[in-house]
Amino acid sequence: MKFKQIMNISLGILGALSLTGCANYRAMTLTNLSTDFIEKPFNLKEVSVGCKILDITECKKYLGRNVIKAGYQPLQLTIRNNSLNNYLFSSSRIDLPCARPDEVSEKLHTSTAARAGIYGTIGVLSCGLFLIPAVVDGVKSYDANQKIDRDYLRKSRDSLVLTPHAQLNTILFVPVEAYYDDFNITLINEDTSEATRITVHARQ
Repeated sequence: MKFKQIMNISLGILGALSLTGCANYRAMTLTNLSTDFIEKPFNLKEVSVGCKILDITECKKYLGRNVIKAGYQPLQLTIRNNSLNNYLFSSSRIDLPCARPDEVSEKLHTSTAARAGIYGTIGVLSCGLFLIPAVVDGVKSYDANQKIDRDYLRKSRDSLVLTPHAQLNTILFVPVEAYYDDFNITLINEDTSEATRITVHARQ
């Protein structure tokens, strides 16, 4: 096979590889919800709650990926504790099924093995011309996957103690087929062990 033909095939395969997405991860820090989203529950006046439905554009902005396409509706949940009490928050006390952040990020990983296979094919056809780019891309792919794992763990809190005048700002990953706008969260008063159920309405 002539060198020109080899290069044409190689470039064609590289073009297909580029369509699978770059091996990188960039996402912005979560911003606080505007006051338009924040409400005071009728049964727990000292706590404020807000919930926003993230669309595809916001997914890419704050989560670096189209999480909805992967099967999850992300919600940004904010809880402000305006009291002098400690409240226990846990995603297990939300009556929506919430996926673990590591489960979600794993589905959004760049396939390092698949990319290496494509580069390997190109390397054979081009007499090793693309072996160095293959190594570089593999390292970048691995690094991107590590970044998405760490970022999702930071942005999606499984549980914590909401201390006086503190604020929780977290992402909930709800399977699309199980999602609905109205749901309940149960907070536990750490001092009295009293459980309070709060109704939340997610909005765009």
